[in-house]
Amino acid sequence: MKTINIETWSRKKHYEFFKAFDAPHFNVTASVDVTKLHTHAKRTGQSFFN
Repeated sequence: MKTINIETWSRKKHYEFFKAFDAPHFNVTASVDVTKLHTHAKRTGQSFFN
């Protein structure tokens, strides 16, 4: 595991901002091709969104 010296870290301000949150977290965004899933849902009468 890499140790980060917070005092010299270039992202210190970001860290300090987010660590003050009650439940800090992050998100990951990715492109996913759901064409076949959408087609299947429509063909079988299922909701694609619920």
